[in-house]
Amino acid sequence: MRNTPRSETRAPLARLLFAGACALLASCSGGPSQTDATSQIRRDLRHIELGLKQYAGDKGKYPSALSDLVQPGAIYPRTEPRPELPRDPWGNDYLYVAPSGGDRLNLICLGEDAQPGGDGPAADIELAALSRR
Repeated sequence: MRNTPRSETRAPLARLLFAGACALLASCSGGPSQTDATSQIRRDLRHIELGLKQYAGDKGKYPSALSDLVQPGAIYPRTEPRPELPRDPWGNDYLYVAPSGGDRLNLICLGEDAQPGGDGPAADIELAALSRR
């Protein structure tokens, strides 16, 4: 049996630990945590919903586009004027589905991948689903 110096047996372990630490850091620095992102999305959707309802109350109808909420002289919601609409945690626009034919309005975040469907950070979050809870 060959005697291996301790420094040689520790080297693979050190490399493995270093690689694991690098992978962990890379995954953590990629963007907001799932909990933070979900919290921000919920706040944003509720905020936009408030603006849509105020707009509908003032104008008698819902806007055709979210950009109508931030027109000069008519910024909604009135409780917290913003010069622009919020974006999701990944910098994408929220989708707005105007109510029609008795349907409720809906706001959608398409998740990290900005594509319909998905799981985890790529999962869609809809205001309609939040309202049912």
